[in-house]
Amino acid sequence: MRKFIIPTFAILIIIHLPTIGHCQLVNAEKFRIRTDSNGWFGEIGMNGSFIQSTSKVIQAEGNLLAEYKRNKHLFIAAAYYGFLKGDEVQLVDEAMLHLRYNIKCNKYLRWEAFVQFQQNEILNLKSRFLLGTGPRFKLVDNKKIRMYAASLMMYEHEEEVSQNQITHENFRSSSYLSFSLFPYERTEFITTTYFQPLVNEFYDYRILNQSSLKYGINKHFFISINYNHFYDRRPPNETLKQTSKVTTGISYKIKV
Repeated sequence: MRKFIIPTFAILIIIHLPTIGHCQLVNAEKFRIRTDSNGWFGEIGMNGSFIQSTSKVIQAEGNLLAEYKRNKHLFIAAAYYGFLKGDEVQLVDEAMLHLRYNIKCNKYLRWEAFVQFQQNEILNLKSRFLLGTGPRFKLVDNKKIRMYAASLMMYEHEEEVSQNQITHENFRSSSYLSFSLFPYERTEFITTTYFQPLVNEFYDYRILNQSSLKYGINKHFFISINYNHFYDRRPPNETLKQTSKVTTGISYKIKV
C-alpha cells in the first residue's frame, strides 16, 4: 500500500565544540529513507545559539530536505545554510544545494547522478559546481547492518574569492564507503567516508568522514550526536586544509 510521509519539522539543539563547520562534501546516505514504501519524505531543521560574555557570538544553521521514492526511482533534494559571527566578524558563512537521482538496476546495483552547488567565502570558496554520475553497489543489507560502496566520476567548476577571479575546472573520482548499524529499535549509527582525487593529479585529493548516532526516545522524538571531519590536500588559495565539527541535536518527526 502506498504511504506518504509528510514533511518532518525538526528543531535541532546544537552544541559546537572547538570546531569550524562547513559542507565541502555532502553525505547523501543520511538523506535516504530506509523503507520499501513509495511516497514523499521531508525534513526541516533549524538551530542557533547566542553567547554574550566578553564577546558576542551568534550561530545559526538551517537545512531543508525533500525526498520522493517511486518503485525503482529515488529523488533527493537538500539545501543548507549556516553562519557563525563573533564580535561582528563573520567566522563561518556557507551554503549548499544538492540534487540526486538514484535508479535501482538490480538487487545489488544502483546508478546515481547528482548536481551540487556550494559556497564558503570564509574558506575562499566563492562557488563550486559539481556534476557527477556512477554506480552504487549494495554489499550488505539486512535488518541490522547495511553497507554500500560507490565509484563515481564528477566534473568540478570552482571559483576562488580573489581579485583575479581565479577559476578551476577539473574531473575528480568520487568514491565512498557507507556503513549503517541498527542494533535496536529506533537506534542507528551511520558512518560514511568519501575519497575524491583529481583524475590527472592523484595527490590532489579530498577526504570526508561523516558519522551520526541517533536514538529515538519514542516514535516522534530523536536525539543525535554527529561528527564531521574534512581534509583537502590543496584547498582554494591554500586556506585551511582540514576542519572538524561535532554537533548534538534533538528532532521531532511526524509521519502519516
